[in-house]
Amino acid sequence: MEWNENYNIGIEVIDNQHRQILDYINTLEQVKSTGERDKIKEVLD
Repeated sequence: MEWNENYNIGIEVIDNQHRQILDYINTLEQVKSTGERDKIKEVLD
């Protein structure tokens, strides 16, 4: 899923957190697809 500026709520700190959550979800989806388990550590750190 790609971040879209329409997702912004106008509170920068929360918008940044939402972007980060989306990045985590995308990384976990990549791990699921490729089996690159080392990437899980990046999300959990």
